[in-house]
Amino acid sequence: MTSSASVSPRDSKTGWIHFGVVVGFLLIVSFGWGLAMGQFNWWFRKEPVAWPAGVKVNEKTFQNQSMPERFGPYRMYKEEKYADDMLSTLKIGSTLDDRRYPERKSNWYINRIYEDTREAETSPYRLWHLDVVFYTGGEVTVPHVPDICVQAGGATPTGRKELKVKLPGRKEPWDHPSFTALSYERTYQGHSQELVQYYLFDVNGIPETRRETVRLNLAIPTWRYVFYSKIQFFPLGNVESVKIADEKAGEFLRYALPAVLTQLPSAEDIEALYKQEE
Repeated sequence: MTSSASVSPRDSKTGWIHFGVVVGFLLIVSFGWGLAMGQFNWWFRKEPVAWPAGVKVNEKTFQNQSMPERFGPYRMYKEEKYADDMLSTLKIGSTLDDRRYPERKSNWYINRIYEDTREAETSPYRLWHLDVVFYTGGEVTVPHVPDICVQAGGATPTGRKELKVKLPGRKEPWDHPSFTALSYERTYQGHSQELVQYYLFDVNGIPETRRETVRLNLAIPTWRYVFYSKIQFFPLGNVESVKIADEKAGEFLRYALPAVLTQLPSAEDIEALYKQEE
């Protein structure tokens, strides 16, 4: 006795996916890994992307040295180095970076404090910490995001949303990027502090807010050349309110983000690399 069972579209789709995986595996076994990659134009070994020609990076510390020290009313107040154990954790300054440095293809970072010269000395929005990391090649893993780090530091998250900012004069999609905006509380010396942080990823010249999406994009088989940057910033003071902090952060971004983008490859730079192969 036989029974007839209907196949749902979902089951059918899953079956085709499994079939595709098996076919792909057989192609690789039959024709070789290199030939299969050539047939499908897949690249599982990612190639690094050079920083723009005007960018300068310290050969020993791998700190970016060409980021403007002033943009608009903001000027550099202090520059700080990552500790050696932090550099190791972040995979910056490795022997691989030593080899890639002469071709401007090493990882690098910015760790600076800028001050808003318009704000009073006692204002919680006078000093802003700007942290930028640049990664390129197949060793990119997106190791840290503030969502995890603030909790690891003993803080309690109180909110997460997107902060949209308009940048007149910029091309899409950088004319209206969105930053992840975090708010959290921390107890320091018996007093409760309200703090905020903001961050955004630049993946091959495209803004992105989620680490999971960044990782998926970096693994796209047809992407041969990859880089990403995490742009993170926050006011150093105990904020008066999240709403005011967001407004001040938007103001900071309108001046700081265009300056940061001059230090990073663009989507057009990535396209040029592929055109060289044609």
